[in-house]
Amino acid sequence: MRGILGHAVERSGVDGPPGGSLAAAERAVRINPTNAFAQFQRASLLIAAGRSDEVIRPLDEVTLTYEKFMLKDFVGLQCAARLHAAHIDDTQSVCETWYALGGSVASQQALAAVSRK
Repeated sequence: MRGILGHAVERSGVDGPPGGSLAAAERAVRINPTNAFAQFQRASLLIAAGRSDEVIRPLDEVTLTYEKFMLKDFVGLQCAARLHAAHIDDTQSVCETWYALGGSVASQQALAAVSRK
């Protein structure tokens, strides 16, 4: 299955037992909170599970945390989380930032979705 940003995401166990993918990603983040890959996987799974509100963070915080590593991907997750949670306040500016960082088709689609709301 493809995740929010087009990355491959294992969906089994998202809402399932503790041995599922989300539980594994959460365990990996607890073990090493600086593991960006585990944080990305956890956030993607939370969005897929309809728990977008748990992913939304201030863009300044995301930028400081990931300024040199995977920033485009994490800003994309913030855009997707805001779209899924109908968090309209700053969705357009976050999605515009994602587009400016990456200019991908997914970011263009997100901007189009924001402009329709």
